[in-house]
Amino acid sequence: VKDMATALFLMLASAAVGQALLGAERVSHAQNSVVATLNAVYTIGGTDFGFGVEAAALSPTKRMEILIFGKDGIVRLLKGFGRGPQILKVMGKQVPQWGFSGRKVAYSHNGTAALTCDDACALWSMKSQTLIDVWEFDGVCLISFSPTRERFLISAEDNTVEVRSASTGDRILKVGGYAMPVRKAVFSPRAERILLVRRDEPCVEVWDIETREVTRLYFSDTDTDPEVSVLANKMKTKPFYFNSAVFAPDGEQILTVHPDRTFKVWDSRGGKLLRSKKTLDDLLSAAFSPSGEQILTVDKGGARVWNTTTSDVIASLRWPDDEEPSTAHFSPDGERVLMARHSSAALWDARTGERLATLEGHTGDLRSAEFSADG
Repeated sequence: VKDMATALFLMLASAAVGQALLGAERVSHAQNSVVATLNAVYTIGGTDFGFGVEAAALSPTKRMEILIFGKDGIVRLLKGFGRGPQILKVMGKQVPQWGFSGRKVAYSHNGTAALTCDDACALWSMKSQTLIDVWEFDGVCLISFSPTRERFLISAEDNTVEVRSASTGDRILKVGGYAMPVRKAVFSPRAERILLVRRDEPCVEVWDIETREVTRLYFSDTDTDPEVSVLANKMKTKPFYFNSAVFAPDGEQILTVHPDRTFKVWDSRGGKLLRSKKTLDDLLSAAFSPSGEQILTVDKGGARVWNTTTSDVIASLRWPDDEEPSTAHFSPDGERVLMARHSSAALWDARTGERLATLEGHTGDLRSAEFSADG
């Protein structure tokens, strides 16, 4: 029991760090691990959960406060951890839906609010542990709280994206008219803008939440690319021109990754393309270092660190067998990279590419690996 409790704590702590610092897309894998662990540990310290867990999130501010969305549709708050849960409070029950989009849970950056979503979305006050409001959708594919300010966004299966107040639930912005749902969306560091990766058009949109002005970053001037279009025709679907898109730490630049093995850096205000780098790798994602001076690209054979200004390679992080990683992230000081694959992870020097340590002994596939907030 003690070992299981320790394992649960470590997984939840990892999810909390991801949720507080990294945003919804990167934390989803860690939260999947949390759910799997909660379902595996039916009895902790002699307390029987007695229900299946479909989604869960750890408060970023309160030690071992877990919000659980059960398979029975009931939202519960689990408080305290030692020999077992000290408090398991029923917050409420959401009306059962078809659940095609899957259940989701997220905390605000300061832990004062939370969202639980399936085909409806409920906003909770975590101070009073009461329901603030609930909205029905045809399905919810993405939820995310802003890193600062009291805001959150909902991307729905009806091809709309809404930004709402985390304290009142009031809608601040709604955009739509797309032909496909938006499955990748992030706030800017100061939460005054949102970045949407469109799947129906070869562009990324940057919306100013207050002025409702939009800046579009297009994949190419012709809106077509032979290499990408051929791939799309084979898949019998529209081409996805952007694999990922993220803001720089200061919010002034945007980094995008494309299926033609390029990554690009844009001016986030005017939409001007600043730099484009063609690589030899099938790129999966990319991120800025905490200082914004380096770029980490993740590909099917490992990862590379680049100079943001010159686009020169600083370090190549490769396993001997060039196996595809599941995740790779900078340390908080930008000096190291943590990369995971299958049942092992490794720590690398971001300047030299030297492998500093190999973290082995996992019995299953690793879907997420994160640094703690202090590195």
